[in-house]
Amino acid sequence: NTSTHPQASIEDQLAVTLFRMGRSGNGASVEDIARIAGISEGSVLNYTKRCFTAIEALHGLFVRQMTSAEKEVEKKWMDKELGFKGL
Repeated sequence: NTSTHPQASIEDQLAVTLFRMGRSGNGASVEDIARIAGISEGSVLNYTKRCFTAIEALHGLFVRQMTSAEKEVEKKWMDKELGFKGL
C-alpha cells in the first residue's frame, strides 16, 4: 500500500471478507456489503483480495497429500458411515 491512508485492521478486513463469503443472492452484492459495513465498494474488494492472498500464502503449511495409512483410515470410515464399499 503506497497510500498515506492506513489500512483497516486485519480483524475488520477479515470480518468483511467472511461476511461477503457468507452471503448469496441479492445480499451478496459488493454495493450492499459496502453499505452495511460503512466502507467503499473498492475497500470490500481490497479486503477480500488481501485476505485471500494471506490464506493462499498459508496453503502449504496446512494442506498436503494424505499418506497411504491416512487414506486407508478414510476409506474405512466411508465404508462404515456412508456405505461406499471399495471406493
